[in-house]
Amino acid sequence: MNFEFDQQSLSKKTFYDILGCDRTASIEQINTEFKIRALKCHPDKNLNAHGHSDEFEILLEAKETLNNCREKYDSWIDSGMCMSWAEWVR
Repeated sequence: MNFEFDQQSLSKKTFYDILGCDRTASIEQINTEFKIRALKCHPDKNLNAHGHSDEFEILLEAKETLNNCREKYDSWIDSGMCMSWAEWVR
């Protein structure tokens, strides 16, 4: 899966979409998908590439959220709230 990290498409994507997995994915699957994608945009591997640091931060947030508060995140998705995850979780 090729995912473009532009703000317009990003606002329509869930953390599952960003990591290329679905809501039934195991923690191991989530971590594996993170590692695959992180290798392509990790700041240490792409020192001169613009925007890769932002992409890595988004991937990291997705992985950490799904690993640590997945039930809460899934509730937010199911709620249909018009606010962002960051606003809802505050």
